[in-house]
Order: sequence, then structure tokens, then C-alpha cells
Amino acid sequence: MALVVLVVAGGWWQMRAFRARWEGRRPALDVMTQRPSDLGLAYEAFSATNPEGTRISGWWLPARSPIASMVMVHGDGGNKSTMLGRAAVFVEAGVNVAVIDLRARGESGGDRRDIGPGSALDVLAAVDALASSRRQTDLPLLGYGLSHGARAIILAAARSPVFSAIVAEAPPYSLRASLERLTGLPWVPPMPEGDLPGAFATLRDRPILLLVGDTDPEISQAQGDSLLSGNGNAASGIVVFAKTGHGVFRDSNLAQYRESVATFLRAVLKAAPQHPGTAATREPL
Repeated sequence: MALVVLVVAGGWWQMRAFRARWEGRRPALDVMTQRPSDLGLAYEAFSATNPEGTRISGWWLPARSPIASMVMVHGDGGNKSTMLGRAAVFVEAGVNVAVIDLRARGESGGDRRDIGPGSALDVLAAVDALASSRRQTDLPLLGYGLSHGARAIILAAARSPVFSAIVAEAPPYSLRASLERLTGLPWVPPMPEGDLPGAFATLRDRPILLLVGDTDPEISQAQGDSLLSGNGNAASGIVVFAKTGHGVFRDSNLAQYRESVATFLRAVLKAAPQHPGTAATREPL
């Protein structure tokens, strides 16, 4: 019995230490690996303040003759600079892109990232800042997220009607399951990660494009299909990239990536409503 208690206690402390490292600020992720100008993109820095008073940093990348705007969010292991390749694809397609740093990442403030609904509030704060600055007015607003950023976008869209359509790249199906896999522990307690399937159910009428790799340990095609199973929008769907793990934007996939997002943009913008302003009205927590 004493041995069991020691094993459980040791596992609990290991899990707690891992979560502290996982959720805490990591100096390497504060470094901007490139600037938009390095890719030939014009940009303006902007900032927002989330409900907790934390500064959220962003870059606004205007397109020529824009047909839509987009808020783009990085994954756990990156910051806004690591999303610039993706952003360039959309700017080239005529979409203004606002790439942001979530709290405790990049040039944003905060000492601890939020793995659940708090990250959605960072996204909605950025939407409010874009509206108040008149950068984003009556154009359809899209959301794009990678990995944890995809969860943040989905949770934000479920709380607010401001997003016309969503592109979700490799959203982890369960952060609790991810933590079990990464720590090697047989069980970890529930995490405040938010209800991803519930958010997808809320968004059943909105167009959602899921981009997943066929060997992604964080989300399988079957799990992606289940998330979209109740979605009735004709533009919604899942694109699976062969011989690809977590995150699909890579040189070997670039042609398929461009084709997939171009097809989605044509479908959603053809029927997208014009929004009379894009302040992020939202459901209460």
C-alpha cells in the first residue's frame, strides 16, 4: 500500500511539474524568428488588452484590394512570427491577416498561458482592437489557428458570431490525452481545456475547414470527422495530408495546402454576409 501511495504521489508531482513547464513562459518562444518585412509583407504592429489586463501583441498585414480579413493564432511551440508563411498565402489571396501572440508567448504579456477558454478571450480582445482601430470594418472576418491556436479560435468562435468561417489546422482533440502521452503517466486529472466537441456543435451552421496530417498523434481523421459530424454547412470539410504529422504547412504539402484554402475561400466568401462592424460580442462564461 505504501508503495502505491508513493507511486501515485510521485506521478502527481511529475505531472504538476510538467504542467508548470508546459504552461509557463518559455524565453525561446518570445523570440521573433522573422518579421513580415523579411517575406516582403507590409505590416503594422498593434496591441489589445484581454479581460485580465494582459497585453496581447499582434501584427496587421494588409492585403491589396482585400476581400476578407483574418485573425491567425500560433500553436504551443511558436509565436506570431512562426505563422508568417501561412499568413503570406492568405495575404496573396486578398485577405488581411492579423497574426497575434497569445498570453505568455512572443511579445504578449503574462507569465502563464491559458490552455482553455482564456485563450479564446485573447483572440476576442484582438478582434475588438482591430474593430476599434478601424483596421477591420465590414469585411467578412475569418479565423485561423494552428494546434492550440486552433482550439483558441474554435472556442472564441463558439462564444461570438464575429467569425464568418474557421480554418483549424491540427487542433488537439484532447489536451488531457496529450498530457498523458507526453508525460508517460497512465492517468492525469481533468484539465481546464474547454469543451472542443461542444464548441464544434455550437458552430454547426458555420463553415469550418479542418487540416490534419494522417499520422498526427494529436488528432486523427476519425476524430476530425466526429468533430464535423453535426456541421451542416456545405463548405465545411476535412483535408488529410499524407505522410504528415502535427501541423500540415510544409514544403511537401504546399501545393495541396494552397489548393485547399483557395477552394475554401471561394466557397465561404461567395456567400459570406457583410458584417456591420466586428466588435466581438460574446456569450458570457
